[in-house]
Amino acid sequence: TIAVSMGKSNLKIGIIDNDNTKWTSTVRSILKDKGEIVPLDESEIKEQLMYGLLDYIIIIDKGTTQKLINREDIKIKTYYIEGNSLYIPIENALDMFFDTSKRIAKISNNNERFYYLLNEYLSGNIKIKISNDEKPSTFKKDKLIAAIGFSVMSMLMLAFSSTQTMLIDKVKKVNLRIFVSPIKYKTYIFQSIISWLIVVGVQAILVSLFFRIFYSSEVNKIYFKLLLIILSFSWTAVSLGVLIVNLCKDLRQVGVFSAIINTPLCMLGGCFWDLSFMPKYLQNLANFLPTTWAMKASNSLIYNQTNAVPYKEIIIILLFGVFFMLLAFKRRKNPIS
Repeated sequence: TIAVSMGKSNLKIGIIDNDNTKWTSTVRSILKDKGEIVPLDESEIKEQLMYGLLDYIIIIDKGTTQKLINREDIKIKTYYIEGNSLYIPIENALDMFFDTSKRIAKISNNNERFYYLLNEYLSGNIKIKISNDEKPSTFKKDKLIAAIGFSVMSMLMLAFSSTQTMLIDKVKKVNLRIFVSPIKYKTYIFQSIISWLIVVGVQAILVSLFFRIFYSSEVNKIYFKLLLIILSFSWTAVSLGVLIVNLCKDLRQVGVFSAIINTPLCMLGGCFWDLSFMPKYLQNLANFLPTTWAMKASNSLIYNQTNAVPYKEIIIILLFGVFFMLLAFKRRKNPIS
């Protein structure tokens, strides 16, 4: 068993606490667990985000705690760069704490009772049970992102196994019989790639339909954009499969090569956990992997629920596919012979 400890995230978080209560002090403690707290003024917000000096900024207005205790709606101002998934663990932790605080306020008659129950909860002496229907929306979004991550891994596995037919044809001399017929080499290659794309594309459509059925509230508004991301990645997965087949001499090598490539691609690409949990050098390395951009595009869509299509991420995913395909056929002029 190999255990890897990544420690506390190196996020930089700015907080402007205009309320200064015991409750906001707890908020600061939660943020300290997620990264480094940096003091700032409201006039510096734009500059700090623009130059990447801060990853996340939260502003708590005066009177927020009392409104919470009085069971009134509270609004917490947050700022971050859209499309950057680093803020997601912070949002999740804050959403969970805010939701718990609201539930405690509902059963509290005064400030003293509220803080007593809050301290008991933080000490672990009492627990608040939340049903699946009452869980914060981020909980379901987290599960959806995890499902997408494993779907990306399964698409890679299917693409790698599908493209092995090229090597099987070579080993069994099927390609020699094909080339005796009027079928040209380019036609054979083109039709093979189309067939692999159809196989992986069908899987992509089925996966997206699964998401739409079981995560309807999170997916309905962004379904076709999410489908576009998954289909784009299917092209890259097939291209990478073709490259692997062209690098190997037999099926045993393909199996080993696929296993060696698939797991690191998914681990470093954020399929199993959020990229913000990894050290900075690994985050930089992940930018050179297609899985990273597939997960970044998915994160941007699901957590932001934006109407904008993540064209930048999709184009990068497609370019990875083009690069892999060109590399595969540049290595061997005739990859079957």
